[in-house]
Amino acid sequence: MLRFFLSVLFITVFVYSGCLFGKEGKSRKSSDVSSMQKQNSRRAPAWISQMLSKLTKSEKARLRHLQETDPQSFKAEVKKLVKKYKPQSSDSSRAIMSLIKKYHAAEDETEKNEIQAKIRDLVRKQFDTKMAINKKRYQEIAKKLQQLKKKIEEREANADAIIKQHVKDLTKDPALAW
Repeated sequence: MLRFFLSVLFITVFVYSGCLFGKEGKSRKSSDVSSMQKQNSRRAPAWISQMLSKLTKSEKARLRHLQETDPQSFKAEVKKLVKKYKPQSSDSSRAIMSLIKKYHAAEDETEKNEIQAKIRDLVRKQFDTKMAINKKRYQEIAKKLQQLKKKIEEREANADAIIKQHVKDLTKDPALAW
């Protein structure tokens, strides 16, 4: 099961990284990426997008080069990145799966109740972890939204000056350009 999951994960990362890196070795424009994502009905998990967005241009270029020249090294690098950025719920998921097997194998009702309580505790921990991640994500988005609102208000207040400057830049003599 774990091997299957990792295989699917690698395929997803390869496909998604292909969307970002392109075949020509140039990073694609965000509009190109979004149109490719729309064509693909299956989306990469959010943590993959987050992982790729945290990579620097040089790291993306290095991965792109590895993908083209040495697929095995590329696979190893992706494994390292996945380990670094993937949410760490796999240990608790394995523990839950183990308890579920014990639950179904148990014949005594009190034993089943004890195992079910352990499962409930682990699921509660997973839930709390996911909620903490979602709250943090919400706070980050709210902060960005607040910054964007402030920027829009500033630009609206300075619209005439911004337009005047842009027109000046567009109409200046090209011979004077740097």
